Amino acid sequence: NEKDELSVLATEKMIAIINARLDGVERQVDPDANLSMERKKYKFYLDNLGQNHITTINAGISYALALSDLCYTIAAERYVAKLHGISQRAHGENHNCTVEVLTCLKRFRERRVYIKSRPNETFQALRYEESDTNNDDDDDDQQTQRRRLLVLQGPIATPRNVATEQTFQQDCANVSFAIGTPVIFQGLTVTTTLNDKIGTVKEFDTETNKYVIFFQEENVVKKALGVEEQFLHILFDLPEEEEK
Repeated sequence: NEKDELSVLATEKMIAIINARLDGVERQVDPDANLSMERKKYKFYLDNLGQNHITTINAGISYALALSDLCYTIAAERYVAKLHGISQRAHGENHNCTVEVLTCLKRFRERRVYIKSRPNETFQALRYEESDTNNDDDDDDQQTQRRRLLVLQGPIATPRNVATEQTFQQDCANVSFAIGTPVIFQGLTVTTTLNDKIGTVKEFDTETNKYVIFFQEENVVKKALGVEEQFLHILFDLPEEEEK
């Protein structure tokens, strides 16, 4: 009926907005002010309508997108995961609201990267794999080395068409992270206390050739930190949030 058609159209519109925001096509002029506004709006609906109301859930998505605009992507992903659980329990798996939240969650869970030789194309990183390579410089003393690879899918078109994308391996040294990518520190030998801590890519500093990482855990580092690429790994699955 007409009501269902309007609901589907509204869902499709919200999904398009979500993809545009996360792709960087649409950005708020003042992300700090926008975050403050979206937080207040979400709290208003939460207090007056309750967490199960569709208006509250949609406001929660807008709040998560505002968090993402400021590189709080880990917090945003966790927030949308909670919203999905709420919508699923309150409205059912096939409800338009639940579908909308799930679409947003899947997009947040994508880890997008670039191949350095193809900077104008975007790919989705799927997982890490390792490959054995032999050093054939000395036939009498061959050494086997472990090489870490990323499995990529793409390039990603706008709008996305997965059917046209290819899946292939790429050496990690040839891949650069997109802004907002969740990462985990591994292999640090000086500031070892940061190993296994998580953060998000805020920018790449071309002068120092380091990624600027924004920490989102309390009591770690209160400001962004420049880190060399070799000590960063994509965080595909977020750890459980610690109880406060």
